Amino acid sequence: MKIEGPFGSIGGGFFVEGFLTLVRSTIGGNTADRGGGFYKRHGVWTNGDSDIIESTISGNIANLSGGAAYVSQTYALDVSSSTIAFNTAKAGDVGGILIANRPDAPYATYFVHLGSSIIANNAAPASTLASDIDILHTESVLTMGDADIITTVGGIVPNSYMTADPLLAPLAHNGGPTRTHALEAGSPAIDTGFDAANLGIDQRGSARVAGLQADIGAYELQPDAIFASGFDGAD
Repeated sequence: MKIEGPFGSIGGGFFVEGFLTLVRSTIGGNTADRGGGFYKRHGVWTNGDSDIIESTISGNIANLSGGAAYVSQTYALDVSSSTIAFNTAKAGDVGGILIANRPDAPYATYFVHLGSSIIANNAAPASTLASDIDILHTESVLTMGDADIITTVGGIVPNSYMTADPLLAPLAHNGGPTRTHALEAGSPAIDTGFDAANLGIDQRGSARVAGLQADIGAYELQPDAIFASGFDGAD
């Protein structure tokens, strides 16, 4: 539920103060001035970590900034085995995740970890920052992580990443209780990731490692069960 304030609405999907843990969830089709998907800021007594695990954030719109999420003054942001795509910031910064830290404040963002996640195809036509994920200030931020796909890179640069198109199918019911973006044939996300969340399953509840190694993002491509045995069924 978004909140209306003197500077417009925040958190189209939801607003939270303090700690945030989002697991195997989809946040889609929401709109707010800031934080189309959600808006997260520090609480009264704690800044709180933000964990996005095996989740999809897609199709959200910020009229201003942070199409997928607006993360304000949080000590740590961890995005593991998740897909954040096709979100838009219409008139401000960052269509994906905008991290709005203050380097002079005690609740500034200090650590960002991106593990085996897709943050791609987000749009921010008026932004001076990267469209997918970026930060307003970089003085005090440490970024880590491996095996990510990020199509536009700014102040948030993990240890290893690709900028290729992840070839995502439209958001759909691909099994499990939530919608996901399936990986199309030839996607660079297939067999190039790892089980960053250590859950053993993807967002849908399917096996996390179904090929040579895990796929990048919230969705794990499964082998064709019908033809796995070499037979296409009884006549």
